[in-house]
Amino acid sequence: MVARIYEGMGLVPAFADPAPRPSLPERGDVSFRVVEVDNAASVEVRSVGRDGASELAQITRMLCQRRVDHFRLTLPLGDPGTPELCRALEGQGYFFAGVFFKGPREDALLLQYLNNVDRRYQDIKLFGPEAQELLAHVRGCDPQGGA
Repeated sequence: MVARIYEGMGLVPAFADPAPRPSLPERGDVSFRVVEVDNAASVEVRSVGRDGASELAQITRMLCQRRVDHFRLTLPLGDPGTPELCRALEGQGYFFAGVFFKGPREDALLLQYLNNVDRRYQDIKLFGPEAQELLAHVRGCDPQGGA
């Protein structure tokens, strides 16, 4: 889906080749912040390390315990550890939300986590077949499938 988004915009993605786990650094660079007024969190992975899945599991658990409703997580598309970490995060309940265009070699995969939030996909207004395809993909990635 990510490649199709780039193709639809006439852009060429700069994906890194996946790296085997041992070649990644031990620690990645992860930060997060909670926006209290929205009861949402923004989690940014600037670089992927071997500790990524466990560190993000701890952050996710903490945010869930604080009853934060929605987490937006970005993964650097140019980082060779992103494919493996993305699969691990999908196993934790994160799912595809889109692509965040920052610039060459800086674009990010956008994942989301909904903490006990109703999904009302039927209320989303779509324009064009590309939007319908994207929504179908997001809904298919949602571990709860939406309503």
